[in-house]
Amino acid sequence: MEQKRAIPMTLSKIVPSKVKRFVKESRLYVRHKSSALNVYHCCVQKTASKWLEIIFSDPRTYKYSGLVPYNYAKTFYGDFNIVQGKPTSFTDVLPQNVIVTPIYIDFQNYLTIPKPEHFKTFFIARDPRDVVVSWYFSVRYSHRPVGRVAEHREVLNDMPVSEGLLYSIDYLDEYGLFGALRSWADAPAKDPNVLLIRFEEMTAPGNHDVFRRLFLHCDIQMPDKVLSQLLDDHSFEKLSGRKRGQEDQHTHYRKGVAGDWQNHFDDSITKRFKAVTNDLVVQLAYEKDSAW
Repeated sequence: MEQKRAIPMTLSKIVPSKVKRFVKESRLYVRHKSSALNVYHCCVQKTASKWLEIIFSDPRTYKYSGLVPYNYAKTFYGDFNIVQGKPTSFTDVLPQNVIVTPIYIDFQNYLTIPKPEHFKTFFIARDPRDVVVSWYFSVRYSHRPVGRVAEHREVLNDMPVSEGLLYSIDYLDEYGLFGALRSWADAPAKDPNVLLIRFEEMTAPGNHDVFRRLFLHCDIQMPDKVLSQLLDDHSFEKLSGRKRGQEDQHTHYRKGVAGDWQNHFDDSITKRFKAVTNDLVVQLAYEKDSAW
C-alpha cells in the first residue's frame, strides 16, 4: 500500500528561532504600516531636531510605522541647517513612505510642499527666548563650523555674553526664525493634519504621553512598553552622560532644561528682545501678556 505523503511543515516551523527573532528585531519587519504616506517634521533651529531625527531613525520606529527617515536639508542643501522664513522652492517631489525630518521652514512655505493624499505634519515650538540662548552657546562653542557658523563664532568670541545675546537676537530676526515661529502659532486651526508640540514638554522628564500623542497623530502604533524603552535609550542622561541641568557649553546637549533664558536675560536684552519680537511669546502662549 502506497504511503501517504507527509504534509509539508509551515515556514514558521522550519525557520530557526534565532533567524525569526533576528527578522523581527530588524528594520525589515514591519508590525504596523502608518496610514500616513508621509510625515513632515517641521521646526526652527534649536528645537531638538537632531534628537528627533535619531528617534525617527531608530529601527523600532520603522517597525511600527513602515516609514524611514528622510533628511531633506542634508539631501538638497548639504549637511547644515537651512534658513527658515526665506522663500524655499519644493519643485522636487519628495519620496513617499518617509518621515521628512527635519524641515526648517515657516508655515507659508510648508504649504507649497507637494504632498500625497494621506499625510501628517507636526511642528515643534519652543520659547523663543530659550532659542536665543541655545543658539548663542551652540554657535559660539559646540556647532560644527558649517555655513556661516565660523563667521558668527569669530564675532561672538570678541564679545561679552550680554552683547553676544543682543547680536543673536538681531541675527535670528533677520534670519526669519521669529517670523517662522509666529507663522505656525495657529497652523492646527488652518490644517487638521498639523499637530503643534512644545519643545519643553517633549524634552521634559515624563515625556511618554507627549510622544504617545505625537505617534498617534502620525499613526505610529508603538506599544507603550516599547515607546518607554525607546525614550529611555535616547534620554538626555544617556546621550550626554550628565544629569539634566548640568551644563557643558562645549557639547550639543548643553543643559537639557527649559527656562534657561532667565539666567542670561538682563534688562537690556529683554528690552531688545521685546522690541524685535513684539508679542511673540504671548502668541505662542509662553506668557499671558506682553508685560512680562
